[in-house]
Amino acid sequence: MFLILQYPLTDLRSIIPNNRRLRKPQWPTPDDNTSLRHFGVVTPRLAGGVDDWPGEQIFCLSRRAIRIEQLTQQKLSFEGNWLEFKGAFRRFFSNGRFMGKFELALTNPADVFANEYAEGEGPVKPLAGLFEAAIRSFLELKVFFQISKTVKDQARLYEAGPSLAKLYLTGSTKKRHLSQTQPWWIKAGKPLLVIVFENTGNLELPPHAKKQQEFAQHGVTLYSLLYPVQKNKWIKCWLIGVDLRHDSSSSREFIRQLRINLFRINAEKEALRHVLNEISSGNHPIEEEETRQSLADYLEEATSKLLRKVRHGIDQANILEHALYNEDAATPGELETLLAQLAPLKNKFIQKNLEKLGNTYNLIGNFGQVNISTQIETKTGASVKVDTNVNVKDGGHVDQLSTTEKGDIITTKK
Repeated sequence: MFLILQYPLTDLRSIIPNNRRLRKPQWPTPDDNTSLRHFGVVTPRLAGGVDDWPGEQIFCLSRRAIRIEQLTQQKLSFEGNWLEFKGAFRRFFSNGRFMGKFELALTNPADVFANEYAEGEGPVKPLAGLFEAAIRSFLELKVFFQISKTVKDQARLYEAGPSLAKLYLTGSTKKRHLSQTQPWWIKAGKPLLVIVFENTGNLELPPHAKKQQEFAQHGVTLYSLLYPVQKNKWIKCWLIGVDLRHDSSSSREFIRQLRINLFRINAEKEALRHVLNEISSGNHPIEEEETRQSLADYLEEATSKLLRKVRHGIDQANILEHALYNEDAATPGELETLLAQLAPLKNKFIQKNLEKLGNTYNLIGNFGQVNISTQIETKTGASVKVDTNVNVKDGGHVDQLSTTEKGDIITTKK
């Protein structure tokens, strides 16, 4: 079983002047052996990239970025058996614009154990509970980040995004200008878990796993899953079941491209959401014509690629339904407001694509902003209703709402 967790990292510095970002590595085609502070050295991908997604052919080795505490002791426990995780890779990719992604992969013999369990006389039911135990143990691994000589962040793997964003901002900024950076310049997106496993029928799938697509010529079946990690918090998962009776170099390459595609769709989707959210906030009007044109080019390209229904000969309709859908509800009128703010870009394709992404997949969801409707008592004792949107940067919630003597609204955020 091959388990890979991706954390999208959206770099908003392309629309922020004087951001003090280091010139190297120069993504998406950095020189070999260029290093990224806190992460590692840039190296080519041995099997190469893919035609449709720039930046997949090269990555930054990232063994120093995220460190797992005593991996050999954090084993998967199942009915008295201990199944050990082993390291595979830690990598960082960037397309040179807004999209960045960090991927960590481990292996675990859970599917092999299920096959061995099934050996013997008579029929055996698929082994229940082991798949969920593998997911849970993987996501709850204890990890840490050495932000600086004196600052060390610790987290569970599934909640490591903010620390990774902080580490990347620190590692890609000139040291003497670190005090001038803002934490929200790098946004951690929603993680994605992809698991490749031997699909013999001996390992029962987690409850609610949904079969999305079958690629019979390659012996591959693709399942989707929303896995709960906390109350009202889920991680999207793709489960790639592989029938090794169809094993061949072409099938292995198909699985690799499918995996890259699933991860890239998620990272591009998260980058697009964060960019659109920053635009809709109105905090950073883009006045330079060159920056405005670059943003228009990005939005047209990103939205068009995300909506592509066929890629590498694969019908993606079912894949996009799970990959793009945003569970966060949008505020009424939010899409219309965003389109109005993008009007100066004068690009009809952007408007058309965003309308489809918003109406079909709810991608223009309300994250980072909350709508408040409440009664406020004035100094004269009168009660007035206030309906307003409040931006909540970097997560959190509005803890208190009050007014000044002039009637201005003040929010206290946690």
